[in-house]
Amino acid sequence: MSQYLILSKFIVPSREMTLIFYITIKRPNNIIKTGLLILSIIALFKPVTSFAQAEDTISISKNKELGEVEIIGQRTPAVYSQIARKVTVITREEIISSSASTIQDLLEYAASVDIRQRNVHGVQADIQLRGGTFDEVMILINGINITDSQTGHFNLDIPVELSSVERIEILHGSGARIYGANAYKGVINIITKKNSNQLTGGINYGQYNLFHSNASAGYTYGKLYNGVTFSHNSSDGFTENTDYKINHIYYQGEINNRRVNIFWQAGLNRKAFGANDFYSPSFPEQYEETSSKFGSLELRTKGKIKISGIVYLRSHQDHFLLKRNIPSFYENYHLTDNYGIRVNASFTSILGKTSVGIEDRNENILSTVLGESLSSQVKVKRTDSTYYSKGYSRNTLSYFLEHNYTLNNLYITGGFLLNLNKDYHNKIEIFPGIDLSYCLFDNKAKLFASLNRSLRLPTFTDMFYKDPSNEGNAELNPEELMAFETGIEYKSNNKSTGVTLFRDRGKHVIDWIWLSDRQIYKAMNISEVTTWGFEFSGKYHFKNAGSRLFNLNDMGASYTYIDLEKVTGEYESKYSLDYLKHKLQYFVTCNIIKKINFNWQVSYISRNGSYVDYNTLTNTRFISPFKPYWLIDAKISYTIRFINLFAVATNMFNTKYTDIGNLIQPGRWIITGIQIDLFHDN
Repeated sequence: MSQYLILSKFIVPSREMTLIFYITIKRPNNIIKTGLLILSIIALFKPVTSFAQAEDTISISKNKELGEVEIIGQRTPAVYSQIARKVTVITREEIISSSASTIQDLLEYAASVDIRQRNVHGVQADIQLRGGTFDEVMILINGINITDSQTGHFNLDIPVELSSVERIEILHGSGARIYGANAYKGVINIITKKNSNQLTGGINYGQYNLFHSNASAGYTYGKLYNGVTFSHNSSDGFTENTDYKINHIYYQGEINNRRVNIFWQAGLNRKAFGANDFYSPSFPEQYEETSSKFGSLELRTKGKIKISGIVYLRSHQDHFLLKRNIPSFYENYHLTDNYGIRVNASFTSILGKTSVGIEDRNENILSTVLGESLSSQVKVKRTDSTYYSKGYSRNTLSYFLEHNYTLNNLYITGGFLLNLNKDYHNKIEIFPGIDLSYCLFDNKAKLFASLNRSLRLPTFTDMFYKDPSNEGNAELNPEELMAFETGIEYKSNNKSTGVTLFRDRGKHVIDWIWLSDRQIYKAMNISEVTTWGFEFSGKYHFKNAGSRLFNLNDMGASYTYIDLEKVTGEYESKYSLDYLKHKLQYFVTCNIIKKINFNWQVSYISRNGSYVDYNTLTNTRFISPFKPYWLIDAKISYTIRFINLFAVATNMFNTKYTDIGNLIQPGRWIITGIQIDLFHDN
């Protein structure tokens, strides 16, 4: 065993900071394990001239306008008006008024986001951004990475109930420089509510015996806050073998005083569902049970030099049956554990804002089918005689540096990620990026442009999956992406609009290639993918638009166009050019006699590509192109004192459509509910 001591010293005017990291490398297995033993900060402060840039954005109240709230988009603390990237923020008001009942349903209304549902209401869905795959988007809860290392199919297995979400921030495009590997095509950050005192609950009931209940409580005592949310969601399913049961519990706490903020969170999510045709149309009686749990602890100082340290853990278990009532026919188990530690320091000097950080992340899997053979098998919990026979572990060490400089109305942010992973050449690779924005018209408008390099590590499914027709590849290298975007945005008190142009070029993209000599599809780094397109969005808030009986409140629309070119050389790719090409969203909210509120959501989805359809009556397969479709969802609600009554109708006109393969989605689904807020104090 070799040990190394790394000293990193950063000097800024009138202060000195020393970071000490202790690194241990285990040589026998050539696996790098990096422990952060100590972070020693020695700061010598002298009176420093105050700068316009020295505003403490961390302490900005979240009750202020969106433009003043610190959001996703860069590593140094920044508010919305300074972010030189395309960022969509779904606010609490939009969540309440929407027809969505779960997070994945809500994300369907966002520009450029493609939610490809296998089953609705939070059962399972793949999330894609800007023409990317479901493995290329990073998911965060309050800034903590919960992305699944086994497969992107499980990225939305999260224990957060929609009623406890404050807002959702969507970073369109590469985010590796900010959040590390796998923030390849975008990042979605789910921010939970932290109400000082609350006691709320609700019950929904709908077609197909849908029952959805939730309860939340929060309490503040002095500097200490604690909050907890429970929820249950179940249905008999809209067709055979689409029933489900989902349970969530989420807890968060915080101590906030003058010098330090300590925040912790933990959650548990359990699902059991009929997976009709999920992975193969030949077996309609598939069944799956998943369990996901996570927790994190963060400490953040509030001085002139801001230090944050985070430890986190996410564990996910999956049990899959190919025939629901015959487990012995084929079943598999997987258990993934992802955990890590992240430290970041940011400070302000005459040169601007600087942020430096390090993250050590470990990803592990135990499985009956994925991984390398274990020297000794591990028993699967809650089974009589089933053992994990496969397993794999990898470690990623990331160093971050970012600097932000402001010159009048010009904001410049540049930085890079240094990534080290022993599985991929065991050398440090650099992923740089730069963002520029220029504010106009008293900060109501901004022009922006960015250029960033990104990467994605292969999932364990990419590396190890194997069946008679498909074979993973343990020698895969990370995907690489060079992403460019530019745009303009305008925001005033009652209206906002913007347009963004983007162009991405991916290299070493993982694809499943047909090997005619072996008659199988094999995962290989063979594709080059070029994606370009544009996103447009606009919203308008009406002031006194109507009469005493009827008022028009808000109206908005977004449109996304994507074009994609894939180059695989002489090889035949398993997947055709299958991506979201057109997406149009339109919404309007209004009220009658002020207390009766209406919300309408209109969607148009058109995908490029085709899929293998399967006729169970004739036992034949054929190629079907994806057909475009329109969806209309509506919600009506009535509020009296602390009680809110509502009714929701999704897919009002009973449109027949498919998001993935030949998985027909449900038609019209009507849900009614009541939400009670006994007391609420922000």
